[in-house]
Amino acid sequence: MLLPMVGLTAVQFIASATILSVMTGWSYTMSVIIVTVVVTLYSVMGGMYSVVYTDVVQWIFNIVGMALIIPFTLQAGGGLEQAVHSYLTC
Repeated sequence: MLLPMVGLTAVQFIASATILSVMTGWSYTMSVIIVTVVVTLYSVMGGMYSVVYTDVVQWIFNIVGMALIIPFTLQAGGGLEQAVHSYLTC
């Protein structure tokens, strides 16, 4: 399990640093350093409780995001009738 966890952590650092650099205009290297320091300090200071709290917040964002994407997708696709018609004619 060590190797997959290292890979997962690296991917999360890369994604977070990319988002931070795009949103702030900072260099990618600086963003990687900031993300790594913040996540490491947060995890070390708070332990597993901090990880659980962030997981719960992420879970809430995922559930709300999935619920919100349905009406936006239907609107962009022409409505429920168009979606059903497209599905049935495939």
